[in-house]
Amino acid sequence: MGRRVVVIGGGPAGIAAVRALLGESPEFDILVLESRHDFGGLWNYSPTKGPMYRNLDANVPRDLLGFANFPFPGHDSDESYPTRQEVLSYIRSYSIEVTRNKNVQVHFNSIVTSVSKDITINKWVIVTDKEETFLSDLLLLSTGHYEFPLWPPIPGLRGHPGALHSVDYDVPEEFLNKKLLMIGNSRSGTDIAIQLISTVTSITISRRKEGPLDHIFDEATGIVTWKPEVEKIIGRAVYFKDGSCEVFDRILTCTGYLYDFPFLKDEQAAVPILEKNRSRLQGLYKHTIFAEDPTLATLGMNKGMVPFPTFETQGAVIARIWNGRLRLPELSIMIEEEKQILRDRGVAEKFHDLPMLLDIDFMKLLWDWADEAPGGFIAERWSPKKLDRRKDSLEAKLQEDIANLRWSLGAREKRLSTN
Repeated sequence: MGRRVVVIGGGPAGIAAVRALLGESPEFDILVLESRHDFGGLWNYSPTKGPMYRNLDANVPRDLLGFANFPFPGHDSDESYPTRQEVLSYIRSYSIEVTRNKNVQVHFNSIVTSVSKDITINKWVIVTDKEETFLSDLLLLSTGHYEFPLWPPIPGLRGHPGALHSVDYDVPEEFLNKKLLMIGNSRSGTDIAIQLISTVTSITISRRKEGPLDHIFDEATGIVTWKPEVEKIIGRAVYFKDGSCEVFDRILTCTGYLYDFPFLKDEQAAVPILEKNRSRLQGLYKHTIFAEDPTLATLGMNKGMVPFPTFETQGAVIARIWNGRLRLPELSIMIEEEKQILRDRGVAEKFHDLPMLLDIDFMKLLWDWADEAPGGFIAERWSPKKLDRRKDSLEAKLQEDIANLRWSLGAREKRLSTN
């Protein structure tokens, strides 16, 4: 009997880790606990729940999105951005292939309700909603970070009768002929605003500062306007920090998500793993393994990265550490690195951010680290051409955004002309 590994979350991150563990050693005995009915993670679309909305496309082109030796369909001839349906199909094909191994068990519809560390036997104790209890030597958290919406602390916001978070957004038709306030100008907020232009009366976007994509709405002057941060809300009236006040039918907050593992509280782990405001994970070395208890690891918690290749690279590092082929630095060194990242980023909310170029640096770091222990699962090390392609993809995505904006403007004009 090998070392038992429990993977909480059977989305693409969890299955990428499973693949790396299988490639590292046949001694890992792996159990995947997935709350949904099938593979796919958050790419399983529901019109009533979750961050996935009907018309969402991936924000990474298909030629960069694939797993190692498992290319995304059309990667060699099509540089477009795949739809959510294409991504889900690809993830499921990959997951089925990986989990055929006899050392892997997968339990679907299995919601983890409690996780704790029994220090008397040095094992993790995992309990599910089916009252099943599993013991594990090693625990991998791959539940993602798009489950718990972050509402901005604006007085009166939750009392506005038309307020909702982007986690509840699905289709633009829900906002037909509405005067909308959008709070936040993030990547997802921009994508949703582009869609909503086709149906709303107007969009006012409240922002803390100008964002890198804001200029694309210059083509929607008269429909999209900008406002500073909101000071307070009374009923439907919104008071801005510039002293102005407007009444809105609907408010959509595109302000991100919190980190949380509701099944694992601080007192149940060997060390606290979440900062108090849930803006980041703490005690995490290289965004991957918990410094004070390396039997606990996570992957896929960063924002802005190319997801699938990064998942596999993180998995390769975790597998080597758990198999004893990669050594961690002294605890004091790992803690100091975490403090340095916080100093560099300025605020805890940006601790896990890996925007363009930083995500490439992170992958390079992981490739080099894994190469210190040759053999085992080999994640794809991108060629210079592919690295350049990543750098160019930001401009490519911008051009796609502009094309989608023009489509929405055309759909709006057509709708208004027929009314």
